Amino acid sequence: MIAICRLLPTDARLAEDGIIYCCACIEEHFKVAAPGKAQSPLKGLTIGTTLLRPIAVINTINELVRDHKDDLDPIYYEKQKPASSKNVDELNGQALAFMFGLDGKQIDLGEAYKKSEQSANCGSMLGKAYQGYCTLHDTVSGGGPDWETGFLLLTEAAKQSVDCRAREFAADALAHCYQNGAHGFKKNDRKAQRWRSMVQSDYHESPFGLS
Repeated sequence: MIAICRLLPTDARLAEDGIIYCCACIEEHFKVAAPGKAQSPLKGLTIGTTLLRPIAVINTINELVRDHKDDLDPIYYEKQKPASSKNVDELNGQALAFMFGLDGKQIDLGEAYKKSEQSANCGSMLGKAYQGYCTLHDTVSGGGPDWETGFLLLTEAAKQSVDCRAREFAADALAHCYQNGAHGFKKNDRKAQRWRSMVQSDYHESPFGLS
């Protein structure tokens, strides 16, 4: 594993050369390359620009940073630490606004993904639910939608019992996808109804317009 900036890649990406990089660094590396001429920073071989999110690696690195922050150089930690938990609600609000064009914002799933990922890295299950929905779209990394990861994140959020907002958003999103055959899901009214039945709160306002 290598990060171009030599810091722990808390926002890691797996490139086509099989190496894990810091997301910002590898994306910047690809930007300056001529079309079709991107090279592996480590191996020097021409590679594609598809980037995958190694969730297990990201979680492990962020746990390492959180658990050993007292052992890190203060300057290093300021660069590495995830967003403070007091900002989680703000991050989730921004993610939702970018997902659905609320509060005067234009729909921007790339920005929504960044905000939700920061929130999820702070342990927010709602951030993870938003992250799952964003991952179903091809605007997140430029490498096409990641249906499997999106589905896993949404189902994890929908089945947990700690955060009802996360549970109901995720269940609503899954119902929407099955009902409409959207984002790589095969249309299945039975599964849509099963997930919809988990949305029980009178205070849940569906952003999908299906409640």
